[in-house]
Amino acid sequence: FMNKTQFEVKSVLLNGKPAKKFKCPDCSVWGYIDDDQYNGRISIQCSCGFHKTLNLKK
Repeated sequence: FMNKTQFEVKSVLLNGKPAKKFKCPDCSVWGYIDDDQYNGRISIQCSCGFHKTLNLKK
């Protein structure tokens, strides 16, 4: 289990709708994540090779 405070997530607007962005802990690139990724139902993948399933919901 990884503590969710180790991961950066921010709420943003995408085309006028609420969305979440996740900062890859390995390469620091920000990317959009969907509700399934945010709630730990499916994994978050980054092109750098980062691949984890995390429940980021507070």
